[in-house]
Amino acid sequence: MKFNCFLMIFLFKVSTNLFSQNNHINYTVTDSTILFNKVDSLKKDEHTEFALSTFLVNYQSQEELRILVDKLANNFLPEGYVICWGNKTYYPKTEYINDETDKKFNQTFAYIKENSFETIIYLLKPSRSITR
Repeated sequence: MKFNCFLMIFLFKVSTNLFSQNNHINYTVTDSTILFNKVDSLKKDEHTEFALSTFLVNYQSQEELRILVDKLANNFLPEGYVICWGNKTYYPKTEYINDETDKKFNQTFAYIKENSFETIIYLLKPSRSITR
């Protein structure tokens, strides 16, 4: 009984973290070919700053997955849903780029890779820090 009560409180806390703070940005859910072709193109260009992030996630429903992708695209890391994550930022070869430049990648693309063992979300996006 004690364990069930703790589990219910934990799940409620995790759910509130995911569903609170409604931020919406435009992102495009795409397939792996389109996403990784864009990454390759940006790498070859060498003049645009961008980030490629991967998230191993745990969720219960397709609605939770949709909200989770939205949160991650908004640089918000919901506790309890993201098992682990990694980020690689690519900087231009020629100069350091700051937020006011037009050389910063300004779109967000998401690719969701699901199989029976795990779900991985790949995000190609502008480079920004992720908050909890």
